[in-house]
Amino acid sequence: MTLLVGSSVMLALWTAYLAWRLPIRYHANHWDVAWVGFDIAQILMLLGTAWAAWQRRLIIILFAICAAMLFVTDAWFDIVTATGSDFTRSIISALLIEIPSALVLFYVARRAVRNITNEWWHALFQRDAPPPSRLTMREFETPRVAPVD
Repeated sequence: MTLLVGSSVMLALWTAYLAWRLPIRYHANHWDVAWVGFDIAQILMLLGTAWAAWQRRLIIILFAICAAMLFVTDAWFDIVTATGSDFTRSIISALLIEIPSALVLFYVARRAVRNITNEWWHALFQRDAPPPSRLTMREFETPRVAPVD
């Protein structure tokens, strides 16, 4: 936890520095490679989500969250880098495609977490689980049993 908090503080300081020092305009090399590579990552995460759903694998949670975050990031960068008529197109694309897609993927991940949590909880305690947001990792730890001599 200390590492996460420390990393957050360092990232906040770095972000403040970048906000102060970065130019408003910048010519980027390999712009096409950056966007095509990003879109390929989205395709791979969507295919991973579809495969995990088809195979009924728990890794669907990871694929769905990654795909959702890529859609949110795509919308963000489309909007903040657009000018003129591209800006309107970016807003429409974000509102009609990218954000709704991200919300569906977040829902898929949440539903998978809820289902598996309920199954585990029911197997352990023979009752329905509270919402996953109220559970702690300790409740799923296996009790350590001392070896018998």
